[in-house]
Amino acid sequence: MSFLRKRKLFSFIDYGDVAVEHTGPRYGPMRGQEMVFVVLKGRILKDEISVTISEQNNSWSQEIKEFTLNGNVIYFIMPPFPYPQITPVKANINIHFKNQKLHESEYLYMSTIDRMFILFLSNIISLYILFF
Repeated sequence: MSFLRKRKLFSFIDYGDVAVEHTGPRYGPMRGQEMVFVVLKGRILKDEISVTISEQNNSWSQEIKEFTLNGNVIYFIMPPFPYPQITPVKANINIHFKNQKLHESEYLYMSTIDRMFILFLSNIISLYILFF
C-alpha cells in the first residue's frame, strides 16, 4: 500500500462521523430574534451545512441564510413566526449535511415570552422616566 493510500485512509478515520450533539435553546418568543446554537460532531465545512425552520400545520418553512460556523458550533437567529395569533407553536429546526437531513429538533414558539418582554421593557421605560 502506498504512502498516499495510507494517508487517505488515516484522514478518513480521523474525520469520523458527522452528527448533532446538542441544540438549544429549544423555545423562544414568537417575534424570533433568539440566538440558537447547534453543537456538531465531526469536521464540517460551512458550505456543507444548511438550516431550515419549518412548521407543519401552516406549511411554513424558512431557510436560515445567515449563520456562523465556529469550530463545531453553528449559531443563528431564529426568524419570527409569521402567524403570531397561533400560540404556542411547535416548529422544527432541520439541519442538513450535504443536502441530506442530518438532524431535526423541536422548537417551541411562545407568545408568553413576548408578553414578558413587553412588560419588562415597559418597566424599564417607566423607571427611566422617573429617574431622568
